[in-house]
Formats: sequence, C-alpha cells, structure tokens
Amino acid sequence: MATAMKFVLLIFVCFMFATVYSRKVTDFLTSTTAKLQDETMNQDKRYFIAMKTKKRTIRDLYTRNVPQCSNHPDMETEIASGVKAFQFHNETNYNVALTWAGEFNEVILLLTTFELGFFVGPSNLWRSTNYGVHFEKINKKIENAYIRSKNGIFKNPISSQKIILVSYQDQLSGNPTSKIYTTTSAGEYWAGIDIPFEIDPYIPLAFHPKQDEWVLARSGVHDEEALWLSRDFGSEWRKLRSNVQEFRWGTLEQDEETIYFTEKVPHKETYNFVKATNLGTDFSVIGEDILTFGVEGKFIFASKQINKETKERLMHTSVNGGRTWNEVQLPAITKDRFYSILDMSEDMIFLHVDNPDDTGHGTIYTSDSDGIIFSESLERHLYPNGEVSVTDFYKVQSLRGVYMASQIATDNSIHSMITFDRGGVWQSIPKPVGMTCEDSQRDCVLNIHNSYSQLKGINVPMGPLSIPTAVGVIIAHGHVADALQTTPPDVYITDDGGYTWIKVLDGPHHYAIANHGALIVAVPATTNMADTIKFSYDEGQCWSEYKFTDEPIQFTGLLTEPESKSLRVTLWGFGVADNTWKVTVIEFDKYLKRECSEHDYVEWTAHEFNGKNGCLLGKKEVFRRLKKDSQCHNVYDYELKTVQSTCVCTQDDYECDFGYYRQTNSEECKENPKFKDKLLEICLNGEEEDIQTTGYRHIPGDICEGGFQPSRRIEDEHKKCAMAGVSNIDTYKDTVVAKNDKKTSGKHAGTVIAVMISLLLLIGGGAFFVARKNRWFRKTKAVYRYSQLHQIDELDQEIEQLDNGSGPTVQSYHDDSDEDMLE
Repeated sequence: MATAMKFVLLIFVCFMFATVYSRKVTDFLTSTTAKLQDETMNQDKRYFIAMKTKKRTIRDLYTRNVPQCSNHPDMETEIASGVKAFQFHNETNYNVALTWAGEFNEVILLLTTFELGFFVGPSNLWRSTNYGVHFEKINKKIENAYIRSKNGIFKNPISSQKIILVSYQDQLSGNPTSKIYTTTSAGEYWAGIDIPFEIDPYIPLAFHPKQDEWVLARSGVHDEEALWLSRDFGSEWRKLRSNVQEFRWGTLEQDEETIYFTEKVPHKETYNFVKATNLGTDFSVIGEDILTFGVEGKFIFASKQINKETKERLMHTSVNGGRTWNEVQLPAITKDRFYSILDMSEDMIFLHVDNPDDTGHGTIYTSDSDGIIFSESLERHLYPNGEVSVTDFYKVQSLRGVYMASQIATDNSIHSMITFDRGGVWQSIPKPVGMTCEDSQRDCVLNIHNSYSQLKGINVPMGPLSIPTAVGVIIAHGHVADALQTTPPDVYITDDGGYTWIKVLDGPHHYAIANHGALIVAVPATTNMADTIKFSYDEGQCWSEYKFTDEPIQFTGLLTEPESKSLRVTLWGFGVADNTWKVTVIEFDKYLKRECSEHDYVEWTAHEFNGKNGCLLGKKEVFRRLKKDSQCHNVYDYELKTVQSTCVCTQDDYECDFGYYRQTNSEECKENPKFKDKLLEICLNGEEEDIQTTGYRHIPGDICEGGFQPSRRIEDEHKKCAMAGVSNIDTYKDTVVAKNDKKTSGKHAGTVIAVMISLLLLIGGGAFFVARKNRWFRKTKAVYRYSQLHQIDELDQEIEQLDNGSGPTVQSYHDDSDEDMLE
C-alpha cells in the first residue's frame, strides 16, 4: 500500500512540474510573439530578439552548449605515428617559394633564392614526391640556373603538372633575352628555353584561364615593353605589340582568343585601350584617355580621364566585350582619389570610391546586374591609400552573401561590420553570449582584425579564414569591445556564417582548416618560437595539444594542401641551434582514422537566424554538414550537398536604387536629400534614359517570386547623351587600359599555391639574421628579423601571407590615384 501511495505521489509531482513548465514555455512564446508583432519596435530590435530566440531553440539541437572535452588515451601515440620531419642541410638561402604539383598535390617544389641589394646568389630547387616528408635537391635538372626571387616561379592554373621558372640573365651582355625552364611532369623533367626578349621582372606571366598552353608575357623597359604570346607553353614566342602597360585575357566564353591591353600614347599620361582578337592578329582601339582597367566575368571596367586640367576620372563599363560602353552612375573623382573594385564574384560589383581630402575612408557601392547603376552600401569604409593600400573588406567563402569590412566612426575609432545579404544591410558583429565589455555605457560587440591591424603592427598573424566546403565556418582574430583594440587579440569561431560566435583560443594564433572543415589546427603566435600544435575536430569547441618537436623552432608558417582536402598539415620553421630550415609533416588520419558515414552528418539551414526563415536572395539552402561530435574524417574529394528552394519576395530582396540609401540595421530605402525631387537620367548605349523608381531595385541574381513588388521602370528619351562636352566611350573603335592594386583580377600566376619564406642571412662576420614582424634582438644576441611564410594566391599570382586571409584582401582591379603609377 505504501509503495502504491509513493507511486501515485510521484505521478502527481511529475504532472504538476510538467504543467508549470508548459505554462512557462507558453508565456515565453506569447511574450516573444507580442514583442515581435509590436509595430513600435524598430527592425534592429526585432531582428535580434528573433535571432536570440532561435539561438535558444534550434541552435541548441545542433551544438553542445557544454562540450564534454577529453583526449583519447592513445592520442599522443597515434599522432606521433603520423609525424615526419625533414631538415634542409646546407641550405642558407633566405627566400623560399613553395608550390604543390601533381594530380593529388603529392609533389612539392621548393625554390630557395638569395638577394641582398644588387647581389644575387645561387638558387636551389628542391622536390618532394611524398607531400614534403623528404626533399631532393634537383639543381642539375635546371642547369644550376639562378632563378628569380620575385616572379620566378609560375604554376599553370588548370594543369598542376605544368610549371615555369624564370632565370636571371647576364645584364652586361647588352642582349635583352631571358631563359626559362618548363616542366609538364610536375618537376620530374625540365626543358631550358632561350627566349628572344627579357621578361619584365615586375610583371607576372598571364596564363589563359582555359587553354593550358597559352601564355602572355611582357618585356622590360629596356626592351620596348612589348607584349609577347606563346601558344606552346613557352617553347616559341610571337611579339604582338610594343609600349604595352597592362594586359588581360578575355574572360567571356566568346572571348577565348581575345586579349585586352593598354598602350602608351606619345606625350600623354593616359593610354589607349586595345582589344586584340584571333590571338593577336587583329587589333582595335576601344577606348582613349584611359588610366586603368579591369576584366572579370562579363564585366570590363575602365577609368577614363574626363578633364585634362583637373585630371578628373569617371568609371565606364561594358558587358559585351567593349563594343558599347556606359558611364557608371558614380561620382567623378580627382587625381588624389581612387576607385577600387572589391568583389565581382556574384554577378554584381562591390566598388569602393575614395572620399576627398585623403581621409582614409570612402563609400562602398553595389551595382545592378549590368554594372551601371550603383547604390550606396556602406559609408566611411576604411581604405587608406598611402604607400601601402589595404582594406579589411573580406568575402566569406563558407556562406553565400556574407561579407565583412571595417568602418571609421566620426571619432576615428574603427568598427567591424558584417552583411548577410551582399551589402543590402550592414550591422555590427554580435559578441559571443556571456562575454561583457569593460565600459557598459558603450556598444559591446565583436570587432575583427584584418589587414589594417597588421599594417599598424598589431600582433595579428592572419585575418579571417573560411573555405567553401566548411560551410558556415569562419575563424578570425578579434576583440569584444566598442571598437578595435591595439592589444593582442583572441581567436573566435562562428559555425553559422557570422550570426553567432564563440571565443576558442586566448591570444593570437596561426590557424588553418583541413579536410573540408573536419579538422582545425592552430599554432600560438605570442612569441616567435613554437613547438606545439593545437587541433580541434568539432569546429573549435574542444582543443587538444601535441608537441611536434623537442627543440622549439623559429616558426614561419602553417600550411594545408590546396583546397584543404586532406588531413595533412605542414609546419615550417628555422632551427636556431643548427641554423637550418625544418619542415614537420603531421598526418592526422593516424588519429582521425574513421571515415565519416551518413549518420555523421546533419541537415543545416543556411542563414537560419536571419529572421527570414533562411531565405537569402530569393532562395533557401539546406546543407549537409558534420555533426560536432562526429570524430571522423571526410573523404578526400568530399562534395558539399545542398538542397535549394525558392522564396517569396520581401524588402530584403531589393537594394536601394540610385539616389536612395539604407541606414545601418534598417531595411527601408530612404531618399537621399541631394537627389530629392530630381529626375534620374542615365546614359545606356549612347541613349538617355529616365528611371522612375520608388527607391528599390531588385538585387542581381535574386530569384524570389511574388510578394513585395515595388514599381520601377526605365523610359527611353530617344535622344543622344550629352556628356558635358566629353565624348562617350562607346563611340570609340579601340580599347582602354587602367592600373591595378597589389592584386589584379586576371589569373596572372595561375593556381600557384606557393609559399614565400623570407629569411635574410647576413654572411659577413658570421652574423645570422632572420626577419619577422620587425622585432629585433641586438647586442650579444643573434639578430633576427623573421618574416611570415607566404602563399601565392590561386587567382592572382600575388604573394600573400600563408595565413590565408592576412594581407590585403582586395581580389580585383584598383584604380590607383598616384600619377607616378603611370610612368
């Protein structure tokens, strides 16, 4: 009887608990719904309440709020079985360029060079056929040639077996020629080729984006600055034109045999823009008075001088290979200002326009699908244009539509901003839950460090990092504060594309993503020395450590293979005691042995916290991604699976039309007072057009259907454009050319994923010298200046820091305002 009474009492208590809990849940949902439906609430608060509510529900199903972190008892032994170390004996060169080759990136070519002022020392070429476990010196295969330190190694963008080396030539002979060494076997066999011109040491080769045998090169200033073409991977060359400034391959399918370049004009500071068809057999000038140009996808941009006295410039664009041109609806700029195209990868353009008076900031504009009409996206965008021009603008690779940038406030403090809809709305980056700021009276948000922080000497080893197959994952250095700080930052990770973040590592680190996101590795960067690597297999929730060397090394970089497919990680450094380069290869598949199966993955909706049911640009995407507690590895050729569906149109599917703008965290397009009650006239293909608009323009590439449909129409005025006495660029029969920033949009270097390790050795007096971050140790100690390991960008053949994301992030054309750039 007593037992029965106890059982009944237990049932009653459980019933009462369930009733109270259910009532609390109901009250919470009712309260939240009422808040969201309150018409007096602004969009900013509504958005964040919705986001926080979801974060307590949906997100908890996917993540482990309190991860149970522990190490496998055999971890040390298993990882140790996959560790291999190699030491480069008798290698004293200070500069190292590394590139992967072969079908599965199993071959590594390592070129070491030495330059000190005008003195050039011998170079060494090393080759590994087992992912860097062992290297063999192969100088004899290239006739012991002295290979250039800068622009000396080029990998074909579409054939990893094909590589070109450019050697130094005897400058005293008076004969402007060069010698190159080519391989079509990933470095196993080489052919030495004497070519009839001197390759300009400052201009990289340009491989064709589809034809692996076609190469463009320009000769130097002592050899007419001529453009040369090879159709057989460097064996034979044909001269196309002299006095060439810049050049690009056409990027449209119908432009496969087209080359665009700028040509110097006697007694002028501007250029003719020339289009060469049929691989340089036919030429036509498609623009005059051009300063700079860029080509990517369907877009061709040219900066045209419109006033010789003031040297004002105006951007023009073409989407049909230069047959017709249109004035871009942007402000004209003077010679002390510049345009810079930040991104053209999603059928639209992000373009920075510098503000007057050398303020260090400007305005980001976004374009329509034709690249003609631009709208303000972000004001006071940080982009100083001094001796080194850098921007913190960053396109997130792991989630569509997400970009980050830095903004200067009126008090000159710097703040990080993020957009989840390709520049439609920018907002502050939310801080991790539970973190606070010292000053409670100021905004408390997450601020991300990038190129500008590195330029100012803050210890930021690398900027934000993301890869396409690790969906939603971004790793970055940052501070939780009202603005960017100068103290050493910590490492933060988001797994949902930037909506929510967690702090994962104290202090600055080098980091990398491996195996499509199944593994994240990091090396502390609080000092120059390193002997331990940290790793996580649950997107940064739990971390383990492994000591990879008994003798700490002067650390230079952390590398994963191109596209981050494998579990193989290499660590590069310099042994202080024996003055030798060292590389350690860690095969993490010895630890993450199990291959992932279907039950290790879960469906995840992108942008699920955006308050729009995951809809972005008219579609909703559901990805298959690893569960956080799946201790397994992806297959090498893992493909990201996505299911897409179409969404109903809302205001978010529209951007503000020309003459309208959005305030931060607002969806409403307001009329710019400067354009109030004024008719908007534009010039399209030489004809005046009037735009009748309510302030909204459908975002290029948005595929939404029905719903919000604001009126907008373009009316043909049936009259020619009057352009203040300046001829329209579309009346020209020839082409136009422009200047680039440190990076260009052409595939100059191809997919050379290369590494530059700068280590300067002072031979005289037996002194040893290494460079890194301008840190110096003087007097009785060895003097070190220790540089970062660098990586050549896949698209641009520009040297980047290995730390994937550090260094300038502009991927495209930059119209530099400095006149000396035209010389």
